[in-house]
Amino acid sequence: MKKMITFAAAFGLMASMATAAYADEDRPAAETEATAAPVTGTSTTIVEPTKLFDEPLIQQGSLAKENNEPIVISAITPFCESPNGKIMNFLSPQVVFSTGNHVSDVNGDGEWIEIYTWLGKAWVHVPAVV
Repeated sequence: MKKMITFAAAFGLMASMATAAYADEDRPAAETEATAAPVTGTSTTIVEPTKLFDEPLIQQGSLAKENNEPIVISAITPFCESPNGKIMNFLSPQVVFSTGNHVSDVNGDGEWIEIYTWLGKAWVHVPAVV
Protein backbone atom coordinates (compact mmCIF):
# COMPACT_ATOMS: atom_id res chain seq x y z
CA MET A 1 0.00 0.00 0.00
CA LYS A 2 2.87 2.37 0.85
CA LYS A 3 4.51 1.67 -2.52
CA MET A 4 1.30 2.55 -4.34
CA ILE A 5 0.97 5.84 -2.47
CA THR A 6 4.64 6.69 -3.11
CA PHE A 7 4.25 5.90 -6.81
CA ALA A 8 1.06 8.01 -7.06
CA ALA A 9 2.74 10.96 -5.32
CA ALA A 10 5.84 10.75 -7.56
CA PHE A 11 3.70 10.46 -10.69
CA GLY A 12 1.60 13.46 -9.65
CA LEU A 13 4.73 15.51 -8.94
CA MET A 14 6.17 14.68 -12.37
CA ALA A 15 2.89 15.59 -14.08
CA SER A 16 2.70 18.95 -12.32
CA MET A 17 6.33 19.73 -13.23
CA ALA A 18 5.63 18.93 -16.89
CA THR A 19 2.57 21.18 -16.88
CA ALA A 20 4.53 24.04 -15.34
CA ALA A 21 7.35 23.62 -17.89
CA TYR A 22 4.85 23.66 -20.77
CA ALA A 23 3.19 26.82 -19.40
CA ASP A 24 6.57 28.62 -19.21
CA GLU A 25 7.50 27.80 -22.83
CA ASP A 26 7.49 30.56 -25.40
CA ARG A 27 4.99 29.63 -28.09
CA PRO A 28 4.98 31.01 -31.63
CA ALA A 29 2.62 33.90 -32.37
CA ALA A 30 0.61 31.78 -34.85
CA GLU A 31 -0.28 29.27 -32.12
CA THR A 32 -1.30 32.05 -29.73
CA GLU A 33 -3.51 33.71 -32.36
CA ALA A 34 -5.19 30.41 -33.24
CA THR A 35 -6.18 29.75 -29.66
CA ALA A 36 -7.36 33.34 -29.11
CA ALA A 37 -9.87 33.33 -31.99
CA PRO A 38 -13.45 33.87 -30.78
CA VAL A 39 -15.97 31.07 -31.19
CA THR A 40 -19.34 32.01 -32.64
CA GLY A 41 -22.61 30.10 -32.91
CA THR A 42 -24.81 28.14 -30.55
CA SER A 43 -25.23 24.52 -29.62
CA THR A 44 -28.38 22.88 -28.31
CA THR A 45 -28.59 19.40 -26.85
CA ILE A 46 -32.03 17.90 -26.40
CA VAL A 47 -32.27 14.75 -24.34
CA GLU A 48 -35.53 12.80 -24.37
CA PRO A 49 -35.97 10.23 -21.59
CA THR A 50 -36.34 6.66 -22.77
CA LYS A 51 -39.43 4.87 -21.43
CA LEU A 52 -38.70 1.26 -20.65
CA PHE A 53 -42.33 0.42 -19.83
CA ASP A 54 -45.73 2.06 -19.54
CA GLU A 55 -46.52 3.63 -16.19
CA PRO A 56 -47.86 2.41 -13.82
CA LEU A 57 -47.00 -1.26 -13.95
CA ILE A 58 -49.73 -2.31 -11.54
CA GLN A 59 -53.04 -0.69 -12.38
CA GLN A 60 -55.55 0.07 -9.66
CA GLY A 61 -57.80 -2.94 -9.18
CA SER A 62 -55.49 -5.33 -11.07
CA LEU A 63 -54.84 -7.32 -7.89
CA ALA A 64 -57.91 -9.05 -6.52
CA LYS A 65 -58.22 -8.91 -2.73
CA GLU A 66 -58.65 -12.68 -2.43
CA ASN A 67 -55.29 -13.18 -4.18
CA ASN A 68 -53.47 -10.71 -1.98
CA GLU A 69 -53.28 -12.58 1.31
CA PRO A 70 -50.46 -11.29 3.52
CA ILE A 71 -47.79 -13.71 4.74
CA VAL A 72 -45.71 -12.67 7.75
CA ILE A 73 -42.10 -13.87 7.49
CA SER A 74 -40.42 -13.90 10.89
CA ALA A 75 -36.99 -15.34 9.94
CA ILE A 76 -34.64 -15.15 6.97
CA THR A 77 -36.38 -17.29 4.34
CA PRO A 78 -35.23 -18.50 0.92
CA PHE A 79 -37.51 -18.06 -2.09
CA CYS A 80 -37.34 -20.23 -5.21
CA GLU A 81 -38.08 -20.09 -8.95
CA SER A 82 -40.59 -22.94 -8.59
CA PRO A 83 -41.77 -25.25 -5.79
CA ASN A 84 -38.70 -27.27 -4.68
CA GLY A 85 -36.74 -25.36 -7.37
CA LYS A 86 -33.53 -23.35 -7.45
CA ILE A 87 -33.15 -20.73 -4.68
CA MET A 88 -33.29 -17.20 -6.16
CA ASN A 89 -32.47 -15.20 -3.03
CA PHE A 90 -33.48 -14.71 0.61
CA LEU A 91 -36.14 -12.59 2.30
CA SER A 92 -35.58 -10.83 5.60
CA PRO A 93 -38.42 -10.73 8.16
CA GLN A 94 -41.29 -8.78 6.58
CA VAL A 95 -44.84 -9.04 5.27
CA VAL A 96 -45.16 -10.32 1.67
CA PHE A 97 -48.25 -10.86 -0.47
CA SER A 98 -49.40 -14.00 -2.23
CA THR A 99 -50.47 -14.19 -5.86
CA GLY A 100 -53.12 -16.71 -4.83
CA ASN A 101 -51.30 -19.78 -6.18
CA HIS A 102 -50.72 -22.60 -3.67
CA VAL A 103 -49.12 -26.02 -4.14
CA SER A 104 -49.11 -28.75 -1.49
CA ASP A 105 -45.64 -29.94 -0.50
CA VAL A 106 -44.77 -33.44 -1.73
CA ASN A 107 -43.58 -34.43 1.77
CA GLY A 108 -46.81 -33.21 3.36
CA ASP A 109 -45.03 -30.86 5.77
CA GLY A 110 -46.53 -27.60 4.46
CA GLU A 111 -47.23 -25.88 1.20
CA TRP A 112 -45.56 -23.70 -1.41
CA ILE A 113 -47.09 -20.26 -1.93
CA GLU A 114 -46.33 -17.98 -4.87
CA ILE A 115 -45.48 -14.42 -3.78
CA TYR A 116 -44.53 -11.09 -5.33
CA THR A 117 -40.84 -10.11 -4.94
CA TRP A 118 -38.53 -7.47 -6.39
CA LEU A 119 -37.29 -10.16 -8.80
CA GLY A 120 -40.81 -10.98 -9.98
CA LYS A 121 -43.00 -13.84 -8.82
CA ALA A 122 -41.35 -16.52 -6.68
CA TRP A 123 -42.27 -19.42 -4.40
CA VAL A 124 -41.79 -19.63 -0.65
CA HIS A 125 -42.29 -22.72 1.54
CA VAL A 126 -44.70 -22.31 4.42
CA PRO A 127 -44.42 -25.17 6.95
CA ALA A 128 -47.55 -26.85 8.29
CA VAL A 129 -48.84 -25.52 11.60
CA VAL A 130 -48.47 -28.14 14.36
